[in-house]
Amino acid sequence: MKRLILLIIVLLPMAVYAQQKSFNELMTEYSATEGCTTLNISKAMFESMGVSVGADSIKAISIEKSELIPHFMGQLEPLIADMEALMRINTDGQVVDIYQRCIDGSVCELIIITTNKDECIAMLLCGKDIEETGVCEQRFLEVEAAAVLQRQLLLAELSCIACRCL
Repeated sequence: MKRLILLIIVLLPMAVYAQQKSFNELMTEYSATEGCTTLNISKAMFESMGVSVGADSIKAISIEKSELIPHFMGQLEPLIADMEALMRINTDGQVVDIYQRCIDGSVCELIIITTNKDECIAMLLCGKDIEETGVCEQRFLEVEAAAVLQRQLLLAELSCIACRCL
C-alpha cells in the first residue's frame, strides 16, 4: 500500500506535465484546424531579408473562430503559468498580454497574446538575443502598427469593391 501511494506521488507530477502541450504541439494541432492559421518564421528568413529581430524564431497561431478561443486560451494557460507577466493592455475590447521566461538573466521566450471577441493571436519569440535588441517593445509596436495597417487595407479594399458595384 505504501509503495502504491509513493508511486502515485512520484508519477502524478509527470502525468500533469505530460498533459501540458508545448507551443509547437499547439501549432501542429491548430494547423490542421479550419479557421486557424499558423506561422513559423526562422532566423534565416529574417537574415535573408536583412532584418535583425534578435530572435531565433517567431511562431504564431491565429484563431479566427470565436468558439475555439476559450479552449485555445485554456491550452495556453499552462504555457504562461511559469512566465513573468510584463504588460497588459486593454483597449476597445482588445486585450494584449506580454509574458517572458528568463533563464540565466536573459530572455529566452516571449509570448504575446492578443484577444478580442472574434479572434485570438498568440505569438512566441524564442532566442537569447531578444532582450538585447529590445524586440519586446519593437515587436509590440510593429504588431500594433500591422493591425492598424491591416484594418486600413481592408477598408481601402472594401471601398474599391463598393466603387466597382456602383
